[in-house]
Amino acid sequence: APPPPPVEEPLDPVRALARIANVDGVRQWHDKGTQASAGNQSLLLQQRGDFLAAAQRREEELVALRQKISEAEAEQNALCEKERYEEADALDATIQGLKDDITRKLEEVANAARKANSLAGELLTLSRSRETLAEQALERVQILLRDGKDARRDLDESNSRRLAERERALVDERKHLELSRSRIEKDAKSLSEESQEVTSLIDKETVEHEEEKGRAVSQLEDLDEEIRKLQEELARKQEERRKLAEVVDACEERVAAVRAKYAKDLSRVDAKEKHLEASRREAEEDLQRVEKMASELERERKACQAESLQRRRHVAEVRRESKSLRGLRRFIACSVKARLRWQKLLEPHQEAAQKAQEAWKRASREAAELAERSAEQEAEAAKFRAQIDTIEQQIPSLEADKKKAVASKSYKEAGRLNEEIKKREESKT
Repeated sequence: APPPPPVEEPLDPVRALARIANVDGVRQWHDKGTQASAGNQSLLLQQRGDFLAAAQRREEELVALRQKISEAEAEQNALCEKERYEEADALDATIQGLKDDITRKLEEVANAARKANSLAGELLTLSRSRETLAEQALERVQILLRDGKDARRDLDESNSRRLAERERALVDERKHLELSRSRIEKDAKSLSEESQEVTSLIDKETVEHEEEKGRAVSQLEDLDEEIRKLQEELARKQEERRKLAEVVDACEERVAAVRAKYAKDLSRVDAKEKHLEASRREAEEDLQRVEKMASELERERKACQAESLQRRRHVAEVRRESKSLRGLRRFIACSVKARLRWQKLLEPHQEAAQKAQEAWKRASREAAELAERSAEQEAEAAKFRAQIDTIEQQIPSLEADKKKAVASKSYKEAGRLNEEIKKREESKT
């Protein structure tokens, strides 16, 4: 069985960013990284807002509970002043319940504060990570901008060198074409002069024969006319005609001989005319080739200009994206600084709240201890009050017995009763 295909490991975000070669890719990478944390940020902000709102509600509930405790303690003190101790003792349970509620609320507030602090730390970490993303994207955009500038500069230099070479080649071709054209014109001029010279030589050597031929032709025509008119002189005239025809043939032979004498010159002139025609065709082809090269060079120049314009637009887009990322980085940096400042400002309040909570716990414990001691003292006071009531009930009967003893002159019994009354009075005080 063939081995399973290798599993591609996901790229590290930093390595993935290093492989991106355009601004759109950097923007997509940054948007992807930002979107990955946007949901967490909104959720953390919502949770922190919920915790703060709950803490505010608990603070309000604590204020209401403290107000109820103050009212209950004031009512308890009023009942104690009125010696309504049973009702005051019944309020102890209510006050202790309110204190327990306050302690529970304070613990809830402390837990909410700790959770809010934890959420603030997570938000700060998230903001720092987004700031890091913005800095990495800005750094990559700056690298792309620098590479784009270098590539555009290299491309412009390469295009300039190539266009300069093409222009030099075009200038050389035009110079070669001008030289060929001037050589062809010179050859055409010399050929025309040579042709005129040969024609003039032929005309010069054949002018007498041509004149003689013309005269003979004229005479032959006259003779032909005379032949038609003068049939009787046919034989003599025919003989003259034959002689004149011989003269014409001899003149034609001499003309042909002269032409044969200059046949090489005529053939050379014809060859030169053919070579001149071929040179003209070649010059026309070279001219068409040069025009084609010029049009191709113009098209290539336009393509280079369009590519350079596209590069400039790309560089401008990179600059705009770099400016946008710098603004985003400044905004995130300000946000991080603000969160750090808020954190620093919040730390003294948190410490104060923690100290206040610890003080409240200590005060609650002391209040509980005081309440316990107060309850014990109240029980002992009730016991003393019962004893005092008993003593107050016994003293009148002892006074009556003492009076009876004095009346019966039982002074010892009266003294004992008096001592008993004094002891009861002392124990009462």
